[in-house]
Amino acid sequence: MSSPKHHESGQLNVGERLYQKGRKKQEEQERKRRELYEELERKKQAELIFHPQLVTKTQQVTAENTSKEILSKEEELIMYGRMLHEKKEMARIINE
Repeated sequence: MSSPKHHESGQLNVGERLYQKGRKKQEEQERKRRELYEELERKKQAELIFHPQLVTKTQQVTAENTSKEILSKEEELIMYGRMLHEKKEMARIINE
């Protein structure tokens, strides 16, 4: 008499159940591993794609206006510094 894989109730024996549980867990781990690898590859590919930054005329004009504003602010500060210097000189001359 050989030991049957199924009991009379139709259930698998303990060894067969453990084997199937282990195989199912192994397949699930393999599926997760594949998904992670594919996601990693997608991220790598996304980083490799080159997207040039095009400079339009509008951006050039905006950059020029910004540089002019910066220069005018510099000029204002220079003029303010000269004015303060002149005031100090005037105060020094008057106090002598």
